[in-house]
Amino acid sequence: MCELPHQAEFFQKFLNPLNWIPKIPEVPWNPDSELTTPEIIVRHGYQAETHTVQTEDGYLLNMHRIPCGRAGCSDEIRQPVFYNMEFSQAVQTGF
Repeated sequence: MCELPHQAEFFQKFLNPLNWIPKIPEVPWNPDSELTTPEIIVRHGYQAETHTVQTEDGYLLNMHRIPCGRAGCSDEIRQPVFYNMEFSQAVQTGF
């Protein structure tokens, strides 16, 4: 049996399982992806504080605080915001 030239092209386009995987668009590089959490906060114009807290069972946690807005600190009483990450993710992915 004689193989036709278009059969090889058909195999490459349709029968090759690697062509069934959807093409993923290239994701642009994020400059924050290589920074620590305090570095990200400062890069975006805020002050950053880091506090280390020991839990009752001995774990050490780093807690990050943004004490003031971009315009600086004021005597105005503001509501705190608590942001909790999922434990399966890195801290930087939340920002």
